[in-house]
Amino acid sequence: MKHLILIAALMSASAAAQPRLELAGGHCQHRLAPDSSWHYGYGGYQTNMDMTPNCIQAGVSFLPFKAGDLKYGLRIAYVDLGKIKAHNTFPVDEPEYFRARAAGDAVNSAEARYQAEGGARGLTFGLASEYPVGPFHVGPEVGAAFLHTRWSVMLADAQKDLTPGCRGDDWACANGWKVTPYLGATVRYEWLQFTYRRYANVHASRGGYMIGPYTGPVDAVMIGVSVPL
Repeated sequence: MKHLILIAALMSASAAAQPRLELAGGHCQHRLAPDSSWHYGYGGYQTNMDMTPNCIQAGVSFLPFKAGDLKYGLRIAYVDLGKIKAHNTFPVDEPEYFRARAAGDAVNSAEARYQAEGGARGLTFGLASEYPVGPFHVGPEVGAAFLHTRWSVMLADAQKDLTPGCRGDDWACANGWKVTPYLGATVRYEWLQFTYRRYANVHASRGGYMIGPYTGPVDAVMIGVSVPL
């Protein structure tokens, strides 16, 4: 009997709640990896990178449970944390770069150039909540992001296209999946919604080694719409 009452209560809560479609866009701030991770800060090398690309989020929230005025439930979303682009120069003799940097000398090495792009996109699953504060609905969220991360490089002296996927001999490429937790919050006024998220650790890797100039947390700041389905 108790089980039937519980099931009936859950069904009643689900019927009373209404899923909301959420679409948002904004900017994502990626963190720069340490020096010599596809960028070289010593010796006057060109460092031309976009670490704050446009990003998007599209998903559904469903908050069927209540505790007083607090509503809570789930949020599922597709996220694209933006495309990072780089057009940099680098020393061909990397050990010489490290020696010169440590000694404060000029770098005695030939210079080469590359273009590259990368990023992360995938699905997020998490717990979400909403609490009325005056005309606003405010709530924290927490969950896990399943992201496909990538980094593709084209050297100036090699005729290789920036194509999806990694070839067996392409040591400068990464293309795989990773899981990272995130924390966030939403502020909604009627249909207008502001979203902030911090993804704990986002970087491309291959064979256990990080590849590319971005790593660590990513901050996503977006604004969009939240409408009932």
